[in-house]
Amino acid sequence: MEDWALIRRLAADGVPKARIGRQLGISRTTVIKAVKSDAPPRYERTPRSTSFTAFEPAVRALLKEVPDMPATVLAERVGWMGSIRWFRDNVKRLRPEHRPIDSADRITWQPGDAAQMLLCPVKGWCAERRARFAAAGSGACRFGSTAVVRFRCGWVAGRALS
Repeated sequence: MEDWALIRRLAADGVPKARIGRQLGISRTTVIKAVKSDAPPRYERTPRSTSFTAFEPAVRALLKEVPDMPATVLAERVGWMGSIRWFRDNVKRLRPEHRPIDSADRITWQPGDAAQMLLCPVKGWCAERRARFAAAGSGACRFGSTAVVRFRCGWVAGRALS
């Protein structure tokens, strides 16, 4: 990814593609492909069937009936003979789809609906100047921000109060 950004920057600066390839130790055609692409290269594995694929419909049917059934019991009921760790990992992936909605999880937060603010005194240099440490967090997007806020001089986070 770093090479991709470097290749694009050097090409934008007018460095010939052959020279970029020599500098980075890569093929000139790789440089050309990197310059033409809109995003960095990504490795995507082609989906393949696994040993669990044959058992997945039976596991889904059992989870639909009893969502909290232990993976070991599921393995016995579907006739799984492979690694229990592999089976547990796959059941863990499927289980949230079949679990009923918890009444405590019905609250949904839209951006701007909820925020939490923390304001506490700071020791040392800031305490002499009546500064406070402020931290804010949003419930919807997990955004957080911090700042040292001074009250005595009439400004908050670099902005004058009026």
